[in-house]
Amino acid sequence: MTDPTANNKQKMPGKPNGSQLKQPKPINSKLDAKTISQVAMMTALIVLMGFLANYITIFSFIAPLALPLPICIIIIRQGLGAGLLTLICSALLLSVLTNPFAALAIILQYCLIGFFFGYCFTTRRKPLVILAGGTLIAAVTTIISLLISAYIAGFPLSDMISQFESYMLSSLETIKNSPGLADMLPEGTNWQEYSQTIINFYKKILPAILILTAMLMSFASYLLAVIVLRRLGYKIKKLPKFEMWRMDWRLLWGFIIALACLIAGYYLPNDTLMTIASNLFYIYLPLMFICGLSFAVWYLRRWQINMLLKALFVIVLISLFIYTAAFLVIISIFDPLLDFRKRIEKFNKKTV
Repeated sequence: MTDPTANNKQKMPGKPNGSQLKQPKPINSKLDAKTISQVAMMTALIVLMGFLANYITIFSFIAPLALPLPICIIIIRQGLGAGLLTLICSALLLSVLTNPFAALAIILQYCLIGFFFGYCFTTRRKPLVILAGGTLIAAVTTIISLLISAYIAGFPLSDMISQFESYMLSSLETIKNSPGLADMLPEGTNWQEYSQTIINFYKKILPAILILTAMLMSFASYLLAVIVLRRLGYKIKKLPKFEMWRMDWRLLWGFIIALACLIAGYYLPNDTLMTIASNLFYIYLPLMFICGLSFAVWYLRRWQINMLLKALFVIVLISLFIYTAAFLVIISIFDPLLDFRKRIEKFNKKTV
């Protein structure tokens, strides 16, 4: 017998099932009253958060997490057309309330990532692909925003570097009188020379620091978006276990460019190329270390030895951290091309 209430149950309003997640509507699709009302609501949220982030410092730390959400939600609910309309309306209103360049920076750095997340969630992209794309967008839009600030918005990079230098000086002054500081200083170096060396180093890699920060905020924004969307009833693919993380082979081109800049800068010689290489390396090395560490975790969990010996082996690796980190980075470079996990599993099956 069939249940006469089955059809009614299907029509009852409630949280949308993840399997019923709609594909994005065409950009030129017809917008009904419900869609327009949701666009207006999400636009209001973006404008409010963007305005507060532009004028109140504490909100500038919240904005990278919260601003991508409205765009992401409207795309999942109403399609790409509604998301694009929300993006345009938000940019126009923020231009009026702040200024066109501040609005452009907000849209580029925060809302564009939300647009990308919304599209990827709707089209069921793999989580690691979403993260890789999101971090890449965060890196590129951060650079573009810096260029806008430097050449258009009347905020020269020299002013930003000067502010960073003064901040570094004030931070170093707090440890100037620390006990044991004399032991930290290289032989024949006084405090002024040592502090200036540190400041010059951080000034050199300042772009890498800003890009890494943006990428970290993009990752946190992705996690927040997943939590919120699941609360709303959407079935979002989970991230794979940490032990299965690996660098996408397409991202390795950035590392190859860094190597090329390093070699060219050394043999020409050219300080600009060396600076580009340094920044690219400082961006890539943490990511590659994490991917290499994920392989190490995968291997250790499958290594058939006593737990005590495993623990001792891990302690030895930690004590030789520099060499361990270098090895893990090398593993992460070749893993996308050779798939070490698959090869090890095949080898283990043959030896059984």
